Amino acid sequence: LFKGNLPYEFQWESKGPLFYFLYALPELFFDKSILGVKIFNDFVFLLVVISIYFASLKITKNYSFSGYVSLIFILFTSISFEGHPGYSELYVLLFLGVAINLIFKENKNKHNIFLIGFFLSLATLISISSLLFVLLIGLFELTRYKFDLKKFVQLGLGFLIPYSIVVLIYSLNNSLPGYIMTNFIIPFSYVENNENFFEIYKDIFIKTKNNQ
Repeated sequence: LFKGNLPYEFQWESKGPLFYFLYALPELFFDKSILGVKIFNDFVFLLVVISIYFASLKITKNYSFSGYVSLIFILFTSISFEGHPGYSELYVLLFLGVAINLIFKENKNKHNIFLIGFFLSLATLISISSLLFVLLIGLFELTRYKFDLKKFVQLGLGFLIPYSIVVLIYSLNNSLPGYIMTNFIIPFSYVENNENFFEIYKDIFIKTKNNQ
């Protein structure tokens, strides 16, 4: 990114584009120091723990139980004294946690459903494998409102805005085919027939290069 390139322009990556942009943030402030990355990952981990605590509290109304749930999460994610490793799943949990907390927020703001769609979208831009959880959460939210058309549009708009920005960025850089191939075609094709994976992997660079 700091060389002026976008993810997937010159090599295949398994994570969503937002993951790489977020990982670049600590380098802006800590000058590519590994310590800065570790501090940033620990901060994200703390936010995830907080979101789990408050989501549990909204559901159970029990402070002690919510504390235990958060503690169990910390123990099972095997945090070390060297800092949290910063897996992409951690970032996915952060955005899913924010969306879930918005769902369970008692004072329902009229913009909440839009924000829920927005944060669910960010989760899929970290990892497309989170799509199943995103669909389940979105379906739950629409069920609460009995599939009201207005709410559906608000949720959809919130979800589409981050993708619209990503598509615009890649289109302006003539890299949209590589983005689509890497994030959508390759994962689903690999699931259907992993024998074709390397053929698809090879084609992505040929098509991207021809479009530049």
